[in-house]
Amino acid sequence: MERLLRADYRAYLDELDKPWPGMEDDLDLAITILIKHAARSGGRLPLLESCNVPDDPSETATVTLPAWWFEIITAFRDLYEPAEAKYRAQKVFNELIGKQMGDELVTYH
Repeated sequence: MERLLRADYRAYLDELDKPWPGMEDDLDLAITILIKHAARSGGRLPLLESCNVPDDPSETATVTLPAWWFEIITAFRDLYEPAEAKYRAQKVFNELIGKQMGDELVTYH
């Protein structure tokens, strides 16, 4: 997938959109994690926990992902080998988040 991302971004996005073996189980796991975190936070699931973009462009920008994001990644790492876990997590995030943002924003995976 990473080689495809560097070679042909549109083909990479097309690959993300394709169904995969075990898709329903992967989505169910991620949705269970999302529901748990939504229940704890009053129904809110931020895409970013925090973001700091300094005024000085030479300084480092930082982004902190929310706990639910890390829990999904960790759950996949516990179930699959590293490359397979990364592949499945990318496809799940695309299904649950990327496709919901519409065509223009999907290019910003």
